[in-house]
Order: sequence, then C-alpha cells, then structure tokens
Amino acid sequence: KFVMLIKTKRQTIASVVILFLAITAIFTFLQPLKYNSESSVLVVQDFPVGTDQSSISKSNEYISNILAKVVASNLFYNDVLDTGFNIDKNYFSKTNNVNTEMDKWKKTVQAKAISDTGIIDINIYHPDKKQLSQIALAVNFVLQSKHGKYHGLGSNIVIKIIDKPIISTWPTQPNII
Repeated sequence: KFVMLIKTKRQTIASVVILFLAITAIFTFLQPLKYNSESSVLVVQDFPVGTDQSSISKSNEYISNILAKVVASNLFYNDVLDTGFNIDKNYFSKTNNVNTEMDKWKKTVQAKAISDTGIIDINIYHPDKKQLSQIALAVNFVLQSKHGKYHGLGSNIVIKIIDKPIISTWPTQPNII
C-alpha cells in the first residue's frame, strides 16, 4: 500500500525535493565566499626538573584551554586590532555595536585546544585573502607576545608557533560540497 502511494505521488515528491534543493542552493550561493587560514601554536611551560608528567599535562591542557577561550574575548579582539597590522576595522564594526562586533569576531576567528597536548589550533575565515593574512599574523603575534596578560603565569610560559598561517587557495565557506 505504501509503495502504491509513493508511485502515485512520485511527481509531487520529486517536486518537493527539487524545491528544497533549489532553496538550499540559493541560500548557499547568497552567502559570501570566505577563505580559511589555519595555524597552530604550542604552549610550553617552564617546570622544575622532576615534575610529574601528569601535572605538566594537566597544566598544559588548562593553559591552552584558557588561551583558546580568550581568543573569542573582547580584550583579545582589541589587542589584535591594536597590533599595528593592516586590519580593516570596518569589517567588524560597521554598526558600532559591541555585540554585533563580537559576533562577527567569533565567526571570523576560532581557536580550539587539542586535549592535553598544549597545542591550540587557530582557524580564521575572511572573504579577503590579504585581510585574512593580516588577522592571522596579528592573532599569532598577540598570543606570542601578550599571553601573560590572559593567564597570570608570566614568563613561566612561552608560546611557540608550530604551524605558521596557511591560507586556503579556494574559498572554504560556505562548504558547497
């Protein structure tokens, strides 16, 4: 009975499927194309000789999680804009609304700590490759030079860039495939 219903309504079913595919395609192609930059930094801590490896691992995880979360903060955002890199501030603040600005920042820059490794992966999305490069360099610069401002452990921690920003050749957002 179900198979008979499908056979009799196949034109309606096909029309609905085509309609949803068309709506999805329109929505996808209306979004601006954005390129991606990926980089990685390593949190290195100065521990006394003989410190328990488990303690080092937990501490690395804690600090890298803090720094990954700080990347989405207003303080970090302002530090990045104040670095002197050629970043177009109008991209983030067309409306002069802090909430809108921060929403745009969080969609542009994303950082993720990789479990207990002390590695932070940074992904940045932007429609302009030159701006993308400037933002990526500025984010890494702030993490390297001002990290003590965010965790309070001062010079006991060093941030090393293990993967410089690699910019995609083709747009990665929206993911059309």
